[in-house]
Amino acid sequence: MNIEDLKLIWQDVETAFNDERINSERALQCVLYQSMRLRLSNSIVILVEPHFNNCRPDIVAVNKESKIIECIMELKCAPHWWHSAKSVATDFDKLLGFNDFLGKKVEFDMFGPKRIFDSKKNQWIGGRPQYLYDNDTLLVFADIVNKDSEVALRNTIKHEVSKLPNFVLLIGATDLESKKAYFSVQ
Repeated sequence: MNIEDLKLIWQDVETAFNDERINSERALQCVLYQSMRLRLSNSIVILVEPHFNNCRPDIVAVNKESKIIECIMELKCAPHWWHSAKSVATDFDKLLGFNDFLGKKVEFDMFGPKRIFDSKKNQWIGGRPQYLYDNDTLLVFADIVNKDSEVALRNTIKHEVSKLPNFVLLIGATDLESKKAYFSVQ
């Protein structure tokens, strides 16, 4: 998964938003999931709110063949409101905290007929797959927000996560006066 993939996926989000198909953060999450499933190879597994480092990122994409974490996403959706840096600080802190796993393997809960959690024994039958967090793992913040929000442009974000080379900002900036939205990958 790379920036070009994210650009195509974000174009799908833009289309869905313009077609009035995104009415909440959960709807944004659904559109992202669908687009990722359609556009990415079958080796990519999309995890929705998996347990990771005592929190649950909105979306994590892992490569089941290379055993690499491809992408970790945090989402927001408030097209008619303004997110201040403070209101999204928790999401930025989570993304920054994931960088502590650089070079380490992370286990994720994966369900299926061969992977079952035995609650009586408090263990996984079939184990939990491990994925490496490496330098190419993308940390993504995706937001549909008013164009005047502090987080609508990467260069106005003061949080240190925005300085990381693997940080990607997906923005749908709404302009209420012109009744348009401008989507970008930064």
